[in-house]
Amino acid sequence: MLFRRKKAIELAENIIKKNHTPLLIRDQHWKKMIKDNENRKVIALAKSLEVLVAEELKSQRELKALTKEKKAVMSQMIHLSDQVNRHEGDNALEELEAAKENVTDINRRIEEMMEASTVYPKKIEEINLQLLKETVIIAYEKMRTTGKKQKKVDDEITKLREKLDQLRQEKEALEMDMKTTYHFLHDTVGHEEMEKLDFRFLDPKE
Repeated sequence: MLFRRKKAIELAENIIKKNHTPLLIRDQHWKKMIKDNENRKVIALAKSLEVLVAEELKSQRELKALTKEKKAVMSQMIHLSDQVNRHEGDNALEELEAAKENVTDINRRIEEMMEASTVYPKKIEEINLQLLKETVIIAYEKMRTTGKKQKKVDDEITKLREKLDQLRQEKEALEMDMKTTYHFLHDTVGHEEMEKLDFRFLDPKE
């Protein structure tokens, strides 16, 4: 099988997206295929993906923590509002205002993080596609090299088969010659004399 060498490749991105290409750096088949074949570009793209995925995960965790914090502050505000309405607690009003400011700040941070979080999937998909393109080039180059090696192995196997067939024919011819010679002697000198001659001339180790 012959492969034409290409330095660049174009993939139909809309079709690739429909096929739900996995995150390559998390795919075991990709890791196995790219092992010992990665170049500097693949290493750089894989590193960029690792960073983006880590940042996205960190952002999700922080967003979850902020949501939890907001819930706690809102609960505190309800309690403080009740104290203010009942005129209980000397600092209840001040604490309520501080809690309101805290919620406002948390809401701002949540909004910023949610806006930023929408960017990660697109960036990850973009870098993953670039990595896929580079992987396809490497994969075909690998198949091209492997194809050449396979052809050499196939040729060697063919030669060995031919040699084996030749040796088999030679073996059969030698066996037939041995059998014909032995039968001639057996018929000529007789069984008893052949036993003596066998003992004298034939090495049992051979």
